[in-house]
Amino acid sequence: MFVPSDAEISLKAIRRGLKDSLNKNGIERIAAAEEYLDIWRSLESDETLKSIQKLEAAFGTNALEGFLSTDGERLLATPNQTDIARHLRALYERFILPRVPSFGSSPEFREALRAASEPQDTAIGLARSIHQVFATASPVSRNLEERLQRIRTQWTDTFIRNDLMEETIINFNLERLANSKRSLARLQFQFVPSTINDLEQYRTILESLTMAEESLASIDSETEWGLLQAPESSSP
Repeated sequence: MFVPSDAEISLKAIRRGLKDSLNKNGIERIAAAEEYLDIWRSLESDETLKSIQKLEAAFGTNALEGFLSTDGERLLATPNQTDIARHLRALYERFILPRVPSFGSSPEFREALRAASEPQDTAIGLARSIHQVFATASPVSRNLEERLQRIRTQWTDTFIRNDLMEETIINFNLERLANSKRSLARLQFQFVPSTINDLEQYRTILESLTMAEESLASIDSETEWGLLQAPESSSP
């Protein structure tokens, strides 16, 4: 005979055992892993991150060289590289500098190269100066022209606006993304990779247990309602 109250007790026992198993990782490690995963969830719909990833793809960046790339254990591949402006400069320099002779020698291009090599106060300031390099470059081959055009288009879509306030907001979002990476980098040194796996397994099973408990509560409620609403006996 199925007794909802017995099943409920069993589910609570499973819940306690599951919690005890997770707690073997240590409270501090669990808390760090929880915050780490929560930050990643907040980045899943981040439009600035999506734009940066499209830009990295246009440059042909290695899978582990992206600003927020992760390794096979879902940890940051480059936790010590948290400066977004430095990342943008690296993308630009790896592409342009080895190919300078292939991009023409106009005075505008040379001046843009010089300006882009100077230090900038903000990430958006650097992005503007690099944009001028892309705008004045004249590739000597069709293949290089096509590749530059992909990069130029994505760079413009990501950073360049006609409105100064809009570019200021873009700069704010770039810094926010960099701050998110700094937080992720700080947190990932506070737990071992297996903690993430244990925590996600715990959350998955806990969700199933909650659904099962809600179903049991519904069954028990319907049973009680059925007893209260016993059919009336028919008259002889």
